[in-house]
Amino acid sequence: MTVSVGDVLSIRLPNGSFALIWVVSVEGASVEFLVLDGFWENAPDSAIALSTAPAPREGPQIPGHVEVWKGWINGGIPGGLAHCVERPLGPKEVAYAATYSGTMIFGTVARLRDTLYTRWRLKFDREALLEEWQRDAAEREARRAQRRATITLEKMLRERYSLGFSGDAPPEAVRRAKRIFGDATKDLIALRTGGTEDARREVLRRIAGEFNAIEDAGAEIDTVVREVIAGRVAELARLVGVPDDIESLLRGRDW
Repeated sequence: MTVSVGDVLSIRLPNGSFALIWVVSVEGASVEFLVLDGFWENAPDSAIALSTAPAPREGPQIPGHVEVWKGWINGGIPGGLAHCVERPLGPKEVAYAATYSGTMIFGTVARLRDTLYTRWRLKFDREALLEEWQRDAAEREARRAQRRATITLEKMLRERYSLGFSGDAPPEAVRRAKRIFGDATKDLIALRTGGTEDARREVLRRIAGEFNAIEDAGAEIDTVVREVIAGRVAELARLVGVPDDIESLLRGRDW
């Protein structure tokens, strides 16, 4: 789907309702946009698309400074969004787009849709959503406790897992990323007998620099990937008795 600056696009949410985004920048396959304020049961018409203001950022606003909800999609706009109308940007919208303040990163249309649907549920189905979150948190903690009780370096070396890279990440870079953890785990196994804590710490700290090279190769390390990396590094550190906090172990990262 080809889009241009000023296009207002509608996106259908999982419950059949609709939201709107307003394109403010297109640079190659990178599309920046503002999220417009509201949800609609039916596909919004051009009058709605032309008159709806950008959604304010959640939380308190700084006096005299308006922050709006915005984000970007990397990889272009695939099918699934519909063009509503072309709406020229005014000076205010250009100013919104020129700052990072208030930005919420989506990365893909799927994440945009999920984030907007969560916001819809917080507004119209809040109690049920909060109950789901509490239930999910309890289940996650039970799984984490089970894993902590049974995981070993050997199991981490053999297990299949996803680092969470987006679909447009270069396949070779993703394969290299998996090898980073495989090599580090093998080194830690070798250091288990006779290795010093400093040697084990050095293996763990090496991971951050190797992932710098992965991002340089075109595999973006976004929030999802960062959390996976940090989680696995922390788990390796616990298994080999390195007490450092995760920020110390990843201090050489550029992502």
